[in-house]
Amino acid sequence: MRKITEVRAKELVGIGFCQPKFYKRSVWLASKRIMEELAIPNGLAHHHDFGRGKGKYSTNLTTDEVKDAVVVILKGKDLIKAE
Repeated sequence: MRKITEVRAKELVGIGFCQPKFYKRSVWLASKRIMEELAIPNGLAHHHDFGRGKGKYSTNLTTDEVKDAVVVILKGKDLIKAE
């Protein structure tokens, strides 16, 4: 995984909880990678298919809590770059 800014990481997590049809494929795939590699394995989110073209992930936490937790994980792996 490449280094990304803190703002971009939060954007990608937010996109992961939204509907893929609103985003370009490349953006959705970047978001999906963050969700699959960081959010789900760490218990911050889980798969929940709301239907074709609808959201694919859900969480019991607030989205802001998930965003902040993902940023902390990325900082721990030294994957956050300076803005």
